Amino acid sequence: MRNKIFLPFAWAVLILLPLVLVGSLQLAQLLLKQSWEQRLAPQTATTILVDKASIVWEEEGRELQIGGRYFDVRSIKEAGSKLVLQGHYDDTETAVWQLLKHALRHSRANGYQLVLLLQMLLPIAWIRFHLSAPSIPLCWQGAKTDVLPTPPPKVLLAPPRNTGSC
Repeated sequence: MRNKIFLPFAWAVLILLPLVLVGSLQLAQLLLKQSWEQRLAPQTATTILVDKASIVWEEEGRELQIGGRYFDVRSIKEAGSKLVLQGHYDDTETAVWQLLKHALRHSRANGYQLVLLLQMLLPIAWIRFHLSAPSIPLCWQGAKTDVLPTPPPKVLLAPPRNTGSC
């Protein structure tokens, strides 16, 4: 009885654990994006000069990645074809982003490994169940239990003939 409750619960935990990890990392990333002003206010601002064409914004006018690190923008000034950005490098958000990227890559690989594991364990569990299942009761064992009824033969009818009248 205990195994009937424990095994499905254990399988559910194994399957849902990567999803919970990815979800918690995405929630942490969202909370960090919402609270960037309070976290980075005491730090001194960093000034960066960047080409307009080479900027790829994470959030327009607010956040971008420079060299694999998140940079939270406080002010933007144009200087010809370049932008002068003042803000802060957000290493906490960068670390969460890298963990999330790593977890997503491994959760996909672990998902494939989990499918392979299930494909290997399911036949073993099936065989084990059938070997441990009770045999057919004696009252059902008779001469006719091994004979399966055959389905009735299909009756083929000829298609209707064309009588020529429309």
